[in-house]
Amino acid sequence: MSYLRRGYADPASATDQRVTENLDRFTLTRRDGRAADMAFVLEDAVQIAAAQRTSLQAMSGNAGDAAATLTRTAGSAGLVTLAAVLTDGATAAAAVPLRGSGIVGMVPVQGGTMQLASLGSQAKAEFLADDATLGRATALQLTTPAGVFRLDLSTLADGSPRPADWGAAEIALALNYGRLTTAEGQTLNALGGHAAGAAGQLQIALASGEVQAAQLTLPDGALDAQVSMPGPAGGAVQVFTRSGVHLAGTPLGASEAARLLTTANGFLPDAVYDSSRLNADYRGMSVTQVLVPGAQVARVSMGGLTASDAAAIPAAGARDVGITMPLAGTARLTVPAGASAAQAAAMMNGALPGLSVRASTAVALRVGDGSLSFELSGENTTPVTITAQVAGGDLSALAAAISAKVGTTGLRSEVSPDGGRLLLVSDTGATIDIGNFRHSAGATMSLTEARTDGTPLSGTASLGPGAAASVRVMGGVTLSSAGSFTAEAPGQMVVSATDAAAQGLFRRTTSAAGALVRLDVVFDPALDGSSAQAGEPVAAGTTYSVSLNGATVSVSAAVVGAEDAQDIAAALANGLRQGTPDASLTGTPMAGLPADGETLELLADGQVYRLTMQGGAPVVTGPEAGRITASLGADNRLTLSATGSGNGGAIRVRSPGSALAAAFGLGAGAMQRVRGQVIAAGSLPAGGVQVPVSINGVSHFLTVSAAGAGVVVTPPPGFPGSATVDADGAISLWVPQSAGEVAVGNVPGAGFVTLGAAVGAADGGLVVTAQDLAPDLAFAAQGLATQRLSLNGLPSEELLVGMTGTGALTLAGGTTAGVDAPPRLMLQVVDATQREVAVLDAVTGDRIAGGYLGADGQGTIGGYAITLGAGAVTGDRYALLPAGAGSGDGANLQALIGAWSGAGSLTERFNILVSDIGSQTAAARTAENAATSRLTAAEMAEANLSAVDLNTEAARLLQLQQAYQANARALSVARDLFDTLLKTVGS
Repeated sequence: MSYLRRGYADPASATDQRVTENLDRFTLTRRDGRAADMAFVLEDAVQIAAAQRTSLQAMSGNAGDAAATLTRTAGSAGLVTLAAVLTDGATAAAAVPLRGSGIVGMVPVQGGTMQLASLGSQAKAEFLADDATLGRATALQLTTPAGVFRLDLSTLADGSPRPADWGAAEIALALNYGRLTTAEGQTLNALGGHAAGAAGQLQIALASGEVQAAQLTLPDGALDAQVSMPGPAGGAVQVFTRSGVHLAGTPLGASEAARLLTTANGFLPDAVYDSSRLNADYRGMSVTQVLVPGAQVARVSMGGLTASDAAAIPAAGARDVGITMPLAGTARLTVPAGASAAQAAAMMNGALPGLSVRASTAVALRVGDGSLSFELSGENTTPVTITAQVAGGDLSALAAAISAKVGTTGLRSEVSPDGGRLLLVSDTGATIDIGNFRHSAGATMSLTEARTDGTPLSGTASLGPGAAASVRVMGGVTLSSAGSFTAEAPGQMVVSATDAAAQGLFRRTTSAAGALVRLDVVFDPALDGSSAQAGEPVAAGTTYSVSLNGATVSVSAAVVGAEDAQDIAAALANGLRQGTPDASLTGTPMAGLPADGETLELLADGQVYRLTMQGGAPVVTGPEAGRITASLGADNRLTLSATGSGNGGAIRVRSPGSALAAAFGLGAGAMQRVRGQVIAAGSLPAGGVQVPVSINGVSHFLTVSAAGAGVVVTPPPGFPGSATVDADGAISLWVPQSAGEVAVGNVPGAGFVTLGAAVGAADGGLVVTAQDLAPDLAFAAQGLATQRLSLNGLPSEELLVGMTGTGALTLAGGTTAGVDAPPRLMLQVVDATQREVAVLDAVTGDRIAGGYLGADGQGTIGGYAITLGAGAVTGDRYALLPAGAGSGDGANLQALIGAWSGAGSLTERFNILVSDIGSQTAAARTAENAATSRLTAAEMAEANLSAVDLNTEAARLLQLQQAYQANARALSVARDLFDTLLKTVGS
């Protein structure tokens, strides 16, 4: 690139344009490819180091020989950065209300992460007065649809008077921490409120519902609050590239996309709306979206369960499927004959913007005792033979035989806790074929199509004598989207519905043939917890609800003061267990206490707890803090107790026969106890009621009846325990731990209200365990933040963040900068004839931008100036690679530009630069001369030390010669004396 100078002579100046005079004017016109026009050119490119950071290189597989260039031309979008908009952090209290929909801010090229959320607003009461007035308040009265609540502001909860120097900020903190309460001891937190105070302002926010009125009582009157109504979230957060690629959010209609994609909003002039990457990975970036109450989900069957008397079942015919979204339109496709659910899902996935499709196939099996075999196909085309032995109704051996072939079939198996039901699953949606069934006792195998969570569907069949010879299960596809949609298939018209487990505040996983369900709670303290900032409070407005076999509990994060997901899970578990039987385990007297540190594992509600001796006292720890308490009687008899048991079970030792269990007195002789609720004799029907009790899998029925004004419980013959009626009218069942596990049925009339499943909380999740069938479990959540986006590994390009929708538009979030690595791009010739090219990510292959070049092979596409020479062939690719060894990084050029900046004319700045260089050169020469002088002196000193003086050395040599001669003469005399002595002795 060069600039051609054209001069314009002032009329008063000389006509010869080679001579410049004051007031002469020049224009600089950009000309590419004319470096020879530059007036100043350095031949050594390494010295100037002014080339771009990258170079475009043709790839070895190119069929053409065209040269190409690619240069980034688009600068900053010119918008305010998102960081400048969201300045106060990512909490709900720091959310920024917007005046309307549109682009909010730009995220520069920085890598890193981004978290965004769309929020609603809460009901608030705001008191405005000077801090002295607010500090004199003696009471706070809130009027809500739930009633009138009056909190005492003059006396602390411990009975001490409130400090007189407290202002609004101190009062707000005391309200939030429960130091100021109602006369009944209720705290603002328990009422679902949160406070914030600053000089001249006290605000109260309510997690849900309305604040109808609020008032502060003052010594000389009262102060009424300004009350605001709550408002639901009305917007959706959207994230785009400047080329128009929609990365995260919800689908846009054509008119809304056209309204947003303008240069005024920061988009490039050639930007085109592209929703193909919506909520999907892009250039290594991952997108996680949470929707409250959940995403829209629908399941479409791909053929269901088919039974046949023939050994082989014909392939299903072709199926037409249509999917319609209000904004995105309709997608119609034909699933080929014989295609599996997996193949159908691959065709549907991404058919409409933001549509996600996954396939699955599952079938539940039951079969009686005996030896059996059958042929099984999943992902394999050639059936494999499964053989197993079923004994005692336990299908574990069959599950093991199926698991041994999982590498071939791709089918996994799960067995229910009681062992009587097996769930066969293809997580990929492969078609399951079962045939050639054989059973040693002539029994049949019953099959029911199911979901992967064990929930039964409509299709059922049997294999064996007098039944079908083969069964095929085609499975189905589950579609999900942020917005509503309809799906149509042969014989089906499905309308989507909200699923709280699909991108919602619950995450559901199942095992044990669907009998064990875990609901992991999504809880973000910044969005679901209480917060306050700059006098703006937000109460923890998220509510979680769960229904299990008819029992329902709703937990407000504000009311329970939740700080993490485990607090929510534990509150849900406690709520579901409310009113269920209490459980305990009582041991035998111990001669002495176990040593400190000795630990014994316990089982309660299907979870593992640990009993440990600490400081001479028994302590129980486990998933739920305080769930089980331990106490020692006067005779060193240990009792473990828990309030509520979902399945009417007791506490048990995991290894009751161990020496350690005996050391704690919880071995032989330990008694399990299940205690129901208090009942009145008058509430029992004539003839009493039957209470089913399962002990070690064997059912027993106890009769509970009225006897006058009292209650009588009668165990059946063979009952391995006893039953008593406590003084308060509650029934207690006592069963030796050695008899096995206890479970009591749901008989409210007898005081036993059970859920048919064990309920517990662990690691932020609610755990529900049934014995056979999947529990009837429903759940939902509502929160202030209705949409949450988390983007990790932001791509190396500028992004635009906006909000769409109507109503209240409130945005919270922030970004975390990472390392901005040099971009690794690729230029691809899509159509050489039409001069169509695309800019791709060289690592992931994702399309960044695309378009057509002009007749001269030049154009600007996606913010890149592209030149493609003659000789290009469709499919040719060019890689943009970083320049090696630090050359071409432009550092010297940047330094030169920096030296040119400042006050004064170009000539003055140049003279300063030359003067500086001259001064530095003179200083360098002076330093060089001084260094040369020092080097000469050092060499002379070295020569003086190492030089040889011949006269001195000759004198030293003469001294050595004389010494040698003297020593030789001494040796000669010694030898003569020794010889004379030998001769004398010898004679």
